[in-house]
Amino acid sequence: MFKLLSVTLILFLAFAVPVIASEYPGVVDVKELIWVGMENTPPMSGEEIKTRYYTGLPFRLSVVYSSSGDKWSDPFLIIVNEELYPQISDKLIDEYVPQLEGDGIFIEVWTTLYGTPEDLRDAMADYYSINGSYYCMQVGEFPPPLSEIGFFPGESTPYPIDFFFMDLDGEWIDYDEDGYYDDHTGSLEPDIVFGRLAAYTLTYGSSDEAELVNHYLDKNLAYRRGETTEVLERALAFIDDDWFYWAYSDWGYWLAWAYPDTEIIADYRTVAEEYRDMLDDNYEYIFLAAHSNPNMHQFKIGEEWESDTVHYTDIINIQPIAQHYNFFCCSSAQYTFSNYIVGWYIFNEGDYGLMGIGSAKTGSMLYYEDFYPLLAAEGYTFGEAFRYWLEMNSEVDRQWFYGMTLIGDPLLKPYAYMVDIEVAYFKATPSDKGINLAWELSGDELPLGFNLYRQEIWSDTGGDSSRAGVLWGDRATLETRINQSPITGSGVYHYLDDGVSGGGTYRYRLEAITEYGLENLASCEGTMGDGAVSFNLSQNYPNPWSGSTTLGFTLSQAGMVLLELYDISGRMVEGIVEGQYSAGEHSLVLSDEGLESGLYLLRLTCGERSAARIMVLMK
Repeated sequence: MFKLLSVTLILFLAFAVPVIASEYPGVVDVKELIWVGMENTPPMSGEEIKTRYYTGLPFRLSVVYSSSGDKWSDPFLIIVNEELYPQISDKLIDEYVPQLEGDGIFIEVWTTLYGTPEDLRDAMADYYSINGSYYCMQVGEFPPPLSEIGFFPGESTPYPIDFFFMDLDGEWIDYDEDGYYDDHTGSLEPDIVFGRLAAYTLTYGSSDEAELVNHYLDKNLAYRRGETTEVLERALAFIDDDWFYWAYSDWGYWLAWAYPDTEIIADYRTVAEEYRDMLDDNYEYIFLAAHSNPNMHQFKIGEEWESDTVHYTDIINIQPIAQHYNFFCCSSAQYTFSNYIVGWYIFNEGDYGLMGIGSAKTGSMLYYEDFYPLLAAEGYTFGEAFRYWLEMNSEVDRQWFYGMTLIGDPLLKPYAYMVDIEVAYFKATPSDKGINLAWELSGDELPLGFNLYRQEIWSDTGGDSSRAGVLWGDRATLETRINQSPITGSGVYHYLDDGVSGGGTYRYRLEAITEYGLENLASCEGTMGDGAVSFNLSQNYPNPWSGSTTLGFTLSQAGMVLLELYDISGRMVEGIVEGQYSAGEHSLVLSDEGLESGLYLLRLTCGERSAARIMVLMK
């Protein structure tokens, strides 16, 4: 895993049962995506793509900007088309770069022109050999590497493959020397985090590429500065009929790790009109599963095709109020295709649209348990989570996964984690007058103040509050701010919530007031009175960790405690604690002996209550 800054991962979720493992042991059970309307919108042939991009002219490269001083982080390499650069340099160098440098990111900017994909990859590989891991974003038009690796039966059209630019020390082989890669051998893992700003094929309307990229940078800066408050911290999973089976128990479930307020539409409502209507409903994140082609989505009603479609012109006209997307949609991210639809989600002329993950061929992301939990961990960017997911799954099934690409800035995070205010802990413990909330920051950056919000959880699941208000929103009340004026100060913060009743279970959210706006920091749960066992499971520290890490939990009264460690598939790998514990705070040290690097879930159970935290082991 790459680390850009020192990070503290914070995830507050509660479970009464171990993590649900994926329902598909392989991807053969998942219905394949279909390129819809092929007779009207056929794929571009490899020869058509090469005719457009492969000029035969020599490769040019210039370093036009580098942050001063020694590298203080994994570098962020921005590679810009040489002809586009003068038209975006004011926005890029004078505004975007200083904003990222202010966040502690070391920047280097190249301009390049002509040459081949191999020329550019060789230059990137040289940079990797000198600097080690880094982040990269390509901006503008470049000759794309083309692949024939991982075709589904009947598939024969070469596709652009961004994995080629992520794995810089593996071997990409063109056996028949026709200009299309046939195999990938040697070191197969992605070495860098990668994304691209590809607006050059978006030709519909009056805006040219430079205007679209400059507008994108404006949207990006507004997001980083906390100025995009119209979008709410919630997600939509819109899953058409062919994949209903996975909508709730798997795909929507894992999405809710990153966005606890997730709405799932996976029934008779998955039609074009309903989807269009929901695009301006202020979701921060949208996951769409629909048969598609690079220009449109089409939905099914049972086994029959709906006559209506969602076309890229709909996206241009609607200007969705959403920031980030994951497209389980055939070839929707094929950026070499004129007016590819993911491009218009990201580069439309509205105020929103920043990042989209999709495939440049038939195929899509699966195994979401290797993606969404990382987004729920403070410090992980979309690009880092995508790189980790690709490392874990690219060789599971090349047909599904080799076309995956990220359109947008790979250093963006869910809005809740864009500000680097690090929380050491946030916990709720009962007192004789209510519930006492306590928190402390672990970093040096202090906000202007804090707000606290309370939400009462009604659960009919025998004490399991993990899904109340998450996938079934009607089981929870709306949250209420409980402080009348901002909470200020330093050190350890305390606040007594005396507006609670005995026996109720409450979820609390901690919000920072910053000069750029309001930022969600952390959440926890508490229970008061009536003999219920209340507790808090703290985030392990440090996290990510190696060698050893400290675990902590708090009980309001004595009880039988189980503390268990699960891998991300839901298999228990270690029973850490099983026994009677007294009321109060407890801590212990966990060694990494016998454990492999990766994601783990730490689960605390006491009575009928459970809580969980994500832990990241990096040996």
